[in-house]
Amino acid sequence: MNKVSIVRCKDYEFSLLDSAIRRSIELVTDGNLGIKPGDRVLIKPNLLCRASPEKAITTHPEFVRSIIRIVREHGGEPVVGDSPGIMQPKQIYAIWEESGIRKVCDEEAARLVSFETEYSEVEIGSGKLLKRMPISKEVLDSDYIITLPKLKTHGFMFFTGGIKIIFGCVPGHNKALFHIKLETRENFANMLLDLYSVIKPNLVVMDSIMAMEGNGPSNGDPRHLGLVFASKDSLALDVITSSIIGYNPWEVFTNEAARERGLINDIGEIEIVGESPDAVRVDDFKKPISREITASVPKFMWYFARNITSPKPIVLHDSCKGCNSCLDSCPADAMYSKNGRIYIDYNKCIRCYCCDEVCLYGSIALKPHPLAKPFLSRKKKRSD
Repeated sequence: MNKVSIVRCKDYEFSLLDSAIRRSIELVTDGNLGIKPGDRVLIKPNLLCRASPEKAITTHPEFVRSIIRIVREHGGEPVVGDSPGIMQPKQIYAIWEESGIRKVCDEEAARLVSFETEYSEVEIGSGKLLKRMPISKEVLDSDYIITLPKLKTHGFMFFTGGIKIIFGCVPGHNKALFHIKLETRENFANMLLDLYSVIKPNLVVMDSIMAMEGNGPSNGDPRHLGLVFASKDSLALDVITSSIIGYNPWEVFTNEAARERGLINDIGEIEIVGESPDAVRVDDFKKPISREITASVPKFMWYFARNITSPKPIVLHDSCKGCNSCLDSCPADAMYSKNGRIYIDYNKCIRCYCCDEVCLYGSIALKPHPLAKPFLSRKKKRSD
């Protein structure tokens, strides 16, 4: 039976954090991580965009420090890397700095790598949608993989955790191609599971001390949960963690797609160790506006009523700094600059919300269609 551990940790003070992370790992591995002396161990945090740790967008650097030390104690060679959101490769250096990851890697003498330099096209024998995918050579050359997702909501996929984080193993603008090819959430979820079939992390440890609620994964609100989760099974971790923050786990697209593919059958087949889920459940965790609308619309109508059920991104020009991160990240090439302002061509926009993910200033808002507002009102009345 797959195990997921739940351990309390009130903040990022290192001695407390390190103890909680070690406890969470011990509960799911019985002390045997399976790292062999000399193994090249890839540590993959969530480094979505340039943001300081207190914004709860990226994996906290002290989380990474703890894992580096644990890997070394088991004889492994720690290597830290990620390919953040759809942006210019050179932007990774600013992300390393502001997130605090470079500082930790320098202090711990751990190698920090970019996934943008080399990649290989890898065959996916059991893929449902794809037969080949580009994957970073740094990932493929690893003997052991540890992912460190941040618990956050997600405007497009509703939830980002142990499965969504592996999309960062696809380098740079290759990620944009998948947003274009796979516009629906169901197809995107199956693509992530195809990727998961060839990149199965040996261990996943989730930073849920400060999570993100609302319109995540970058423009939501930090929310203190004070929890660390761990598992050797990324799917099991996502099912448990999404349920703890108030989702029906099968409304999370990757969870439901996994169930349809027979990769996981029921929440009851997952063994939970450590804290009881009922003791840490958060029923008022705010969901993204995209989910609040679709939750009130029958599923068979989602595709046909997409322009109604999917909020459109709008640019808030008063707060926009003109950095062009949104323009650079748009996989559909739907954004353009005119007279120093950014605009969106809604005939091209695919509602992937990559612009919202990478905006550092909260200058992208998600605006519901006027016909969707009654669904939001109905949802609010039910919750009241």
